[in-house]
Amino acid sequence: MLDQANYVLVQKSVASGDWTLVSISKTRQPITNERQERIVINKSLTAFAPDYTDYSFQTYVDRGNYNFETTIMHCKSTPLKAKQYGPCNSEFASVFVPMSVTKAYVAGRMGYAAKKEWEDPLTNTRRYVDSPQWVLQVVGAFEKLGIPKNK
Repeated sequence: MLDQANYVLVQKSVASGDWTLVSISKTRQPITNERQERIVINKSLTAFAPDYTDYSFQTYVDRGNYNFETTIMHCKSTPLKAKQYGPCNSEFASVFVPMSVTKAYVAGRMGYAAKKEWEDPLTNTRRYVDSPQWVLQVVGAFEKLGIPKNK
């Protein structure tokens, strides 16, 4: 646990898909349903990230894109968030498609079906973490913590 961090618990509405602020706390709040996400903001309010409990990340080296390295997670299962929170069950993660796949498709060296297989979350188990910044902005967490809006 981060010393003196702020934990922001947000929840996505089933009906509208809008995000709401559940709470901001100095202690890690439990995730109680599948619509909630928890974000940690450091003490100095300069960095933030999803506060995952699953940290089994790996480095993917994209040999077809100058050996570019990306931190990803292989999702072999999708546990309930209340039990294990990570990129495999988070709104703040996306299917990872290496740049070399896009390059191969654009160059005509890969067919449409093969590219779609990479983009399909059912066939591609690789995930990368997206920034939760937009959700923090929408729910007003930055303002509540005294972080001024970017101008």
